[in-house]
Amino acid sequence: MAAFEKRFMEKTANKWNDRDYFRQKPGKYCLMNKEKKKKELDEAFKAEDEFKLVVAESEKKYKTKLDPHVYDLVDHVTNLKGLKETLKDMGIDLKKVPIGRLTLDKLSRANSILAEIQRLLTTQDKKSQISTLVGLTNDFYACVPHDFGFKVPAIIDHLLRVKEKTK
Repeated sequence: MAAFEKRFMEKTANKWNDRDYFRQKPGKYCLMNKEKKKKELDEAFKAEDEFKLVVAESEKKYKTKLDPHVYDLVDHVTNLKGLKETLKDMGIDLKKVPIGRLTLDKLSRANSILAEIQRLLTTQDKKSQISTLVGLTNDFYACVPHDFGFKVPAIIDHLLRVKEKTK
């Protein structure tokens, strides 16, 4: 048990006995409540399915009086399938995080992490900042999940990558 507690402290910077009051530190692992996450994901998938049903029913019930060009524009903006394809092209894993679970708080946190990475890249030497960049990159990928398959996730260590992720 002592070896486990020591390893837990190394990986998380928290004591095992204080796990009920766990505080995530940058660059360290965090605890996950799997049951809570599963319930949240199930609710998000259910909400997404309900949304699809409402859209399908309204398309059958109501015919549009909009000009075809305006209708195409509105349809393109509100197209859930197109949004999913765009997010997939960006590397965001929709199986792990459906669209409903990507909250404004998570996006704002991810944006602040990217701002911190950009600040580091413009002010410090690369060799002295690599460990900090790895931690911040991990935090970013925790906020906005990506699907890398079996590839190792790329460290966000260049201003072009920061710009791409900010977009």
